[in-house]
Amino acid sequence: MFYTTATLKEESELNHLRNTELHVNSFRDQIRQIVISMNRSIDNIGLVIEKEKLLEKSIRDILFDNAYIRSISILNSNNKIIYSTNQKNLDHKLNVDEYYPKPLFSGEILRFGEFIKGRDLFQSDDLLTIVPLSKTIIKNSKKYTVVFAISNDYFINKFSNNIHKNTEELQIVRIDGKLLFSTHNDLQEKNSEVKTKLFKESIEKIASSGLEVIDDKKYISAYSLTDTFPLCISIKLDYEKVMKNWENKNRLALVFFFLLIISITAIIILLLFKYTKAKNKEIKYQKQLIKNQDKLRNAYIVYDNTNDGILITDENLSIIDVNHAFVLNTGYSKDEVYGHRPNMLKSNKHNSEFYKDMWESLNTNNFWNGEIINKNKKGELYTELLTINKVCDNEGKTKNYIGVFTNITNEKKQSILIKEKERFIFQQSKMAAMGEMLENIAHQWRQPLSIISTAATGIKMEKEFGTSKEAVEIERLTLINDSAQFLSQTIDDFRNFFKPDKEKEKFFIQEAVEQTLKIVSSKFRNRNIEIIQNIENIQVKVYKSELIQVIMNILNNARDVLEEKEINSRCVFIDISKQNNDVLIAIKDTGGGVKVELMNKIFDPYFTTKHQSQGTGIGLYMSEEIIRKHMKGSIKVENTQVQYNNKEYKGALFSIVIPLEN
Repeated sequence: MFYTTATLKEESELNHLRNTELHVNSFRDQIRQIVISMNRSIDNIGLVIEKEKLLEKSIRDILFDNAYIRSISILNSNNKIIYSTNQKNLDHKLNVDEYYPKPLFSGEILRFGEFIKGRDLFQSDDLLTIVPLSKTIIKNSKKYTVVFAISNDYFINKFSNNIHKNTEELQIVRIDGKLLFSTHNDLQEKNSEVKTKLFKESIEKIASSGLEVIDDKKYISAYSLTDTFPLCISIKLDYEKVMKNWENKNRLALVFFFLLIISITAIIILLLFKYTKAKNKEIKYQKQLIKNQDKLRNAYIVYDNTNDGILITDENLSIIDVNHAFVLNTGYSKDEVYGHRPNMLKSNKHNSEFYKDMWESLNTNNFWNGEIINKNKKGELYTELLTINKVCDNEGKTKNYIGVFTNITNEKKQSILIKEKERFIFQQSKMAAMGEMLENIAHQWRQPLSIISTAATGIKMEKEFGTSKEAVEIERLTLINDSAQFLSQTIDDFRNFFKPDKEKEKFFIQEAVEQTLKIVSSKFRNRNIEIIQNIENIQVKVYKSELIQVIMNILNNARDVLEEKEINSRCVFIDISKQNNDVLIAIKDTGGGVKVELMNKIFDPYFTTKHQSQGTGIGLYMSEEIIRKHMKGSIKVENTQVQYNNKEYKGALFSIVIPLEN
C-alpha cells in the first residue's frame, strides 16, 4: 500500500511536470512571436525614422496595436533621447550600452535592459515597473537607437487568463539571470537574479525541468530558452498547493484501506487494476502528445527564419531572387519565378488607382506598406501585409526593389468571425433591453390604468343611478385625459429609446439621465431605492440612445444588488462633472461592492452572478463596447466607501469617461 502511494505521488509529480513543460513551451512560442513583432515594429520605425509624418503615423499605429508598450523613444548617437511619446523622457541620457546582449559585431540586434521601477523611463512610481527594449538603427550613416518601454503589468496581463494565479507563476528571464517580468505582483521585492540549477541547465541544453527549492519553498519548474532572443521562459508550480489535493485523497484512502481491508480486498484489487489501466492510458496519451509537440517544435525551428516571404527584383522589376517562405506561400519555385515580374501574382482584386497610389508612394518616399490580395500558383487568393522598399545608389538611381510580405489570410478570416460574434452579442443585448423595457412599461402603466378604470366606473355608476353632477363628471374626465396623456408620453419615451441612432447628436447630458430615469424610476420606487443626483448640465456629442442604454444597464445592476440587501438606506448616487475635455459619469450605490475575485471578469461577455432567468451577462459587456469603441472613452469599476445620513456604506463605483466631442 505504501509503495503504491509513493508510486502514485511520483506519477502525480511527473504529470504536473509534463503539463508544466507543455505550458512553458506554449508561452515561449507566444512570447517569441510578440518579441518578433516588436523587433519588426522597430525595423519599420527605422525605415521612416527621418520622415517626421510617416514616423508619427508608424509610432501611433504601433502604440494603438500594442497596449503593453508604455512609450517609444529615439536616441541619437550620444544616447540622448531626441524623440519620445512621453515628453518627460526628452533630453535625458539612457545607458543602452549596458543592455543585454552586448553585440560582438553589428549593433543592430534587439537588446533588453533590466527592469526599472516607475511608470516610464524617467517617470518614477513605486507601484509600477517597466522593462526597456532597444535596437540600434543605421540610417543614412547616422546611428539611432529605438527604445520601447514595456509595461510589466500590461505585458503580463496578456497571459494572466492562462495562468493559475494561486499556484502558478510565469517568469521571463534574460539568459544572464536578470529577471525581467513576473506574473506575481512582488517583482520589486524579488531577487532580480535567477541563479537556480535548472535555469543554468536550460541555458546549456535549451530546456530543463524538475523539482527545485527556492527560498525554502518547493516548486515544480520548467524552463525553456527562446531560440532567437536571449530570453528564458519559466513556469513554477507551488508544490505544496498543487499536491494538496492528492495528499487529502491519499489520507482518505489510507483510512479507508485500514478499516475495510479484509471485506473489500477483491474490490480494491479490481479498482487498482482499472485505475492502473486508465493511468497507463493517460500516460501513453501524454507521451504521444509530448512526441507530437516535439515534432511541431522541430519543424517550427527549421522554418523559423523564413516566416516572411521576400522577393528581390532588379531596376526593371525582373525577379532575381526569392526566399523559402515565398515558395511556401505562392507555390512557385525559384526557377519558375526567376526573370518574371511580380505581377504574375496579380489577383485582379485591386483597381488601377490602388497601383497608382502604390507607385506614387514608391517614387516619392522610396517606400510602400499596405495590404494586398494576391494569387498563388493554384489560383487561390491570399491576403498579405506587404512592404516594398526601393533601393537606390548614391546618385539616386534605382538598383532594386525589395518586397517583404506576411501572409495574413487566417487573421482576416478570424477578424470576420470576431465581428460576426460581436454583432450577435449586440443583438442579444438589444433583446435583453427590450424585455427590460416591456417590464418597465408594465410598472409605468399600472397606476394610470387603475385611475382611468376607477374614474370611468364612477361616471357609469352615477349615470345609472341618476346622481351624476356635471362638475364631478368633468373633473373625472379630466383625470382620465391626464392619465391617457401620461400613457402616450410613456410610449414616446420607450419608442425614442429603441429608435436607432443614425448620427451622433449634441445634447445636454441631463436630458439623457432624465430619459433613463423615466424608464426605470417606477421599479426603483417600488423597491424603496432612492436616486440622488449631482449633475453638471454638460453638452456632449455622442449616440444618445446608446448612452441611455449604458446608464440604464448600470442602474439596473445596482437595483438588482440593492433589492437583495437588508439595509436602511438603499441609495444610488449619480455624479456628473467636467474634467478638461472629458465628461466624468460616476454611478455608485450602497450595495456592498463587488467581490475582488470577480472585479476583472465583470465586463466579460456572458459573465453574470445572477440566476440564468435573471441575467444574460451581456449588459455590462455591451456597455464597455459602446463606451470604448463607439464613444472612444473608458469605463471601470471599483469598490468605494459611501457616506449618507451620517452612516458609512460600502458600494460599487462605476466611472465612465467620454470626450465632449466624439
